[in-house]
Amino acid sequence: IKGKRISHIPMNGAWKLESLKDHPDILLGCSYEKLFLLKKRNATWMFDGWIDGFNESSKVFEEDSDGKIWFSHWLKGLFRLEIDFNSRTVTKQEYLAKNVGFPEDWGNTPMDINGEIIFHTPQGFYLYDAYDRNAYSYDKLNDLFETPPAGANIYITPENDLYISSGKQQIFCDRTEDGFRVDSLSLSQLTSRRIVGFDDIISISDDKILVNTEDGFSIIRTDILKEKEHKSGNSLHISEISLSQKNDTIISKDFRNGISCIIKARR
Repeated sequence: IKGKRISHIPMNGAWKLESLKDHPDILLGCSYEKLFLLKKRNATWMFDGWIDGFNESSKVFEEDSDGKIWFSHWLKGLFRLEIDFNSRTVTKQEYLAKNVGFPEDWGNTPMDINGEIIFHTPQGFYLYDAYDRNAYSYDKLNDLFETPPAGANIYITPENDLYISSGKQQIFCDRTEDGFRVDSLSLSQLTSRRIVGFDDIISISDDKILVNTEDGFSIIRTDILKEKEHKSGNSLHISEISLSQKNDTIISKDFRNGISCIIKARR
């Protein structure tokens, strides 16, 4: 990129570019083949070469506070990489899965949340202790839910609320003095329209979130969600009623806390 002019870099496409904390003149990227670097020279971003020593491709990687790169491949699993950016070489790589406490060998995906690396997994959210070399359940976050969401991305709004998106749930967590108030119902109509694994979420104002869907985009008004949570009469929402010969089953959800229950009444 030079000014307003863009020149082509010969590669078959790229998933992502990530700025580096201690290297403001370098961008780490991943093509459809492997990792590469862009370097800023005289106000121009230029291709600086491929990263040697690691030949996987993914759109999911994050830098932690120690400068290590957490790289998640959808099928092969999670790797922690040490990269010498001067020589463009991976000097050390570790494979982390069940061997260090993650619930599965796949689907352990890093997210950078306010400078902390959190992993969404098939069994909820996890943290990793580099000193003990152990992954453990992030109970503070998982305990917000009756069942921790599987494979869920977290987005922090400008007002420090949480928007949590997975293939089965769209959840808004309103930050309160005591923690969070969980609304797992208001955004449920978005669930079938989100593109799993290709989330694109941005804030366009303090109280508006723009999310991509399979047929375009949707705007989430967080101020309206918060207003609904404080209104009386919204404590119970009946999501399904099914009838049978012997029993009537009502499946209900607590609007404020996202708690599900099943009530059976004999005719």
